[in-house]
Amino acid sequence: MFLKYILALAFLGCINSRTTQRIEDKELLQEIIESQPKLNFSVNKIPKKVKAKFKEKFNVPLNLSNPGSDYNKTDVVYKNEPIGMLLFSGKAANNLGFILFEVKGVTSQCYFTYYRIKRNNVMQMESLILKKQPGSFEDLKQLIINKEFL
Repeated sequence: MFLKYILALAFLGCINSRTTQRIEDKELLQEIIESQPKLNFSVNKIPKKVKAKFKEKFNVPLNLSNPGSDYNKTDVVYKNEPIGMLLFSGKAANNLGFILFEVKGVTSQCYFTYYRIKRNNVMQMESLILKKQPGSFEDLKQLIINKEFL
């Protein structure tokens, strides 16, 4: 009987931590929407810790080309060739950041990866696939507000 209570508490703890994580993700996304980030158009400005966390979390290296440069436009991933092209990235207050990039293959997809850095570590990182490719940060905000993502 005692074991049932422990398992029930553990289960509720898991649900609570997942709910808390979803709330934190929504809050992080809301903070980015409300921010006025400094935009970057160079892959060299993406912090190495962010690239490492992306590879750890999504099991794919964040190997991007600069806007307008060539990159791999097939579904076959080649070791040294960029997998996609950076559209722009940004840094905002409160250690918030994001990366917007496109990947092509059978379909073209636009990825929006956002994160928070705390004490020089990436604490949160999530990624969305947008239904359209935004041309500016204002367009990006509108897509997120309208929930035009997968």
